[in-house]
Amino acid sequence: MPKPVRVLHVVGAMNQGGVESWLMALLRYANRGEVAMDFLVHTAQPAVHDSEITGRGGCVIPCPSVHRPGYIRDFDNALLRHGPYDVLHSHVHWFSGVTTTLARRRGIRLRIAHSHSNSSLAEASAGAWRAAYRTVYRSAMRRGILASATHLLAASGPAACALFGANWREVSRVRVLYCGVVLAPFAAGDAARDRTSARQEFGIAAD
Repeated sequence: MPKPVRVLHVVGAMNQGGVESWLMALLRYANRGEVAMDFLVHTAQPAVHDSEITGRGGCVIPCPSVHRPGYIRDFDNALLRHGPYDVLHSHVHWFSGVTTTLARRRGIRLRIAHSHSNSSLAEASAGAWRAAYRTVYRSAMRRGILASATHLLAASGPAACALFGANWREVSRVRVLYCGVVLAPFAAGDAARDRTSARQEFGIAAD
């Protein structure tokens, strides 16, 4: 019997959020006999989706030493304990320069850096000293991503530009992948269609 493709997603924490909700939809709809997903998280704190992940056969792997020297050791230990993995799918924006580089050095064949947002406005509003540091950091991380990721995904064109550079359309590895949403839960039941009560609940005027 063929073994499932083993995917390690790298995220901050599996709490409520757009990226996390999308990943949980993937987990719920995936055939675990074909694709098995684990989640390396940059926190030691329990998160909202942890119990469902483990209940569906996945593993939540804490690696809270992000941006510290011990991260490389902890990342390696996670791969030794829970691997081997066929795919690393990194959702941590600039820090994907680190995660994809480590995955390449550890022999993970398929390495994905995924940009889910346009960070350019936040970067532009940083103070002078922070802006100088961030310029160096972004440059180093982008070099790491372009050197180590086999696939580059983005939720939109601006998200691709923010992480992969203004010439992202010329990079054959870049693909824009719009994140689908399962709409059925929003259409179920009268409460979901009751605009008046929903507006009252959130203090939104009728107009």
